[in-house]
This record gives sequence, structure tokens and C-alpha cells, in this order.
Amino acid sequence: MNLKGLKLQLPPSPPQLPIIGNLHKLGALPHQSFMKLSQKYGPVMLLKFGRIPFVIISSAEATVRQIRKISVLELFSLKRVQSFRFIREGEVASLMNSISQSVSSATPVDLTEKIFAFTGSIVFRMSYGQNFRGSNLDNQNFEKFVHATESIVGGFTTEECFPYVGWIIDRLNGYHAKLEKVFHELNTFFEKAIEN
Repeated sequence: MNLKGLKLQLPPSPPQLPIIGNLHKLGALPHQSFMKLSQKYGPVMLLKFGRIPFVIISSAEATVRQIRKISVLELFSLKRVQSFRFIREGEVASLMNSISQSVSSATPVDLTEKIFAFTGSIVFRMSYGQNFRGSNLDNQNFEKFVHATESIVGGFTTEECFPYVGWIIDRLNGYHAKLEKVFHELNTFFEKAIEN
């Protein structure tokens, strides 16, 4: 089979500049820049920031369709949902009991903390077979740790976009120190989860 004649079916893309790609198309408010570009290139487009290609989807319908497809196939199949039913029911009962106790003693309820612990317990019981609440992993620093991990993993580095010089900027702005700190905390957390 001759593969040379095949072209990848890539989304439309604005013209790119050498080295920086489409970075010059981003203004002070990237979401507004994406909106303007999508009006010209369509709801699904390919942008390149440095050397990293990004597919930008500005259509809620297209995004929801893809999420629904992945969710139905991988997460919410009938068999998988039913296999963890007892965990969900137990955690909901525990959450309701906790809220009921707070109400009966006229204690204020921090719903953010309750929902966070509720979600953590379901994930922990499904993943590790143990309760999150009451374990030595359940502490006040856990929520901060999760948010720190999300922020460090959710972004992209200068080195990713500019491989030969970007690492200098990442060193100067403290990205590497943050990354090492979060990695150490993540490693410690998983070690504790496995040991228990």
C-alpha cells in the first residue's frame, strides 16, 4: 500500500510563522482570539503554539458529542455502573447522615468539603478498595494538593513550545520547582495509598 499519497485529515488551520506557529494570533484574552479565529476557520481548528499542535473546539455540540461517546463506551457502560452500585449507595447514605447530624446539632455545613470528600471516597473505594474518610490520606491538605496538581498538569510549559531555549524561562519562572514539589507530594500520596 502506498502511504505517500495519503494526507492526514487535519482540521483547518490559520497560516503559521516559523518557530512560534500561531502564537502571534493570541491576544490578551485567548478565548476571544479563539472565537474570532473560529468564525473564519470553523468550530474545529488546528493551531500550533511553538512546536505543539492543539485542536481547538469552539462548538459545545461537538464537544458534548465526543464526551458522551467516551463516557458511554469507557465509564458508564451498564455492567461497569452496576458493579460499583453498592459503593455509590453507601457513600450517599454516609453523606446524608453527615449532613443530617450537622443540621440536628445546628452546625454549619461546608458543602464544598462534603462533596469533595464524597467524591474522593467513591474514587478511592473504586480504585484502592478503601475509604478515603478516616484514612491517613484524608486531611486538610488534600484539597490543596489536588488543585496544585491540576494547575501544574493542566498547563503547558515554555520548553514544550520552544524546545531549545524554553527550559531557561521555565527555570526562571519557578515552573520546575513547582513541578518537583507536586511530583514529590503525588509520589508520597500514592505510596501511602498503596501501603494501606
